[in-house]
Amino acid sequence: MKKLVITFLILSLTFGLKLKAQDTLSLERCRDAALSNFPLTKAIELYQQSGKFMTDKNSASYFPRLNLNSQATWQSQVTSIDLSGLPFPVNITPPPNDQYKAVVEINQLIYDGGLTRKLNAIQINETEINIAGVKVEQYKIIDQINQLYINILLLNKQLELTELTKELIEQKLKKAEAGIRNGIFLQSHADILKAEMLKIEQQFKNLYYRKKSLLESLSKLTGLSISENTVFSEIKEESIQVKISRPEEALFDFQKKLIDKRIELLSVSRLPKLYAFGQMGFGRPGLNFLSNEFKPYAIAGASLNWNIWDWHQSKNEKNSLEIQKEIIETKRQTFEQSLDILSVTEKNNIDKFNEAILRDAEIIALREKITKVASSQLDNGTITATEYLAELNAEMQARLNLEVNKLLLLQAKMNLNFIKGY
Repeated sequence: MKKLVITFLILSLTFGLKLKAQDTLSLERCRDAALSNFPLTKAIELYQQSGKFMTDKNSASYFPRLNLNSQATWQSQVTSIDLSGLPFPVNITPPPNDQYKAVVEINQLIYDGGLTRKLNAIQINETEINIAGVKVEQYKIIDQINQLYINILLLNKQLELTELTKELIEQKLKKAEAGIRNGIFLQSHADILKAEMLKIEQQFKNLYYRKKSLLESLSKLTGLSISENTVFSEIKEESIQVKISRPEEALFDFQKKLIDKRIELLSVSRLPKLYAFGQMGFGRPGLNFLSNEFKPYAIAGASLNWNIWDWHQSKNEKNSLEIQKEIIETKRQTFEQSLDILSVTEKNNIDKFNEAILRDAEIIALREKITKVASSQLDNGTITATEYLAELNAEMQARLNLEVNKLLLLQAKMNLNFIKGY
């Protein structure tokens, strides 16, 4: 058993020395790379640019508006005045049937009751909702990275123990072959060990291809160049989060805030709006409709628009928005309820794996003693190779169980933190 421990230490030391010559990846680096490589991440900047264009468009309502209108008409009847009853002759020429005008009109918004300001606030809120939606999708990527990374670590442990088991069997096979040459063991003794070697090599290949698949998936998600020689750092112990800080919570807050803004918009949309306007025109007739000549003219003034009565349209829309706000709150409560259920499961998993790790340590200590005795018995020919392999595999399985439970404990803590929010 001392040889087993020494071999395991040599493998660990060799593995550690190779870190300097190989690329090393950490969970944090994979997370950051995955978020940067996520195509939807680019949408954050696009949403910001789009929102800026819309607020600039709304603010432009306070800029003067300049319009050019022109018109040419022919009328079947024009205004005429009959003055034939007067004691003296008066000749008033009626306007022509064909009339023309071209007008340059300028309009200036003076007061809109805060409508533009509310529209901009709504646009900013909608941009926040879009960005929050992207962050929700980004958060899902973190969970994918967590699961891939920890499964790769698990496969690394399985590969290490499989390689260690193979080396131990190779040692026993050499002794068996020497014993066969000396007439101590039968050929079947070596054949059993060889068969086990082939079985272990097949297991190693299966683990190798499973790891290869995970590495390729991780490379796709992160955009990093990851090879079979890439070294994965151990996961740092994470402290358990107390409060929920999921991106979905921010999304719910922004959605409710948007409804509040729309309710405020309803109030200001009915306030009076004051405009100033001016017109400069040229046409026939001008402002003197009795003139038959082309004349320039100008008009200036102010206008007031006020929706005094809308038949409860604003009130009904407000009631509808309040209901939508309640619907969002029920969605939040449903979401938090599901998080609570998932949290309970992971907390129980943490307790379960902590207890399992303590038992695994005791089992390994006993299995080491049993394997040591079986190894001596095999060398002395008092047990068969099959019996020895059964004890060796039981010890290796106990060691694997310990490593698996340690990683599953880390996974449960990561899952709990993911549920609550990093």
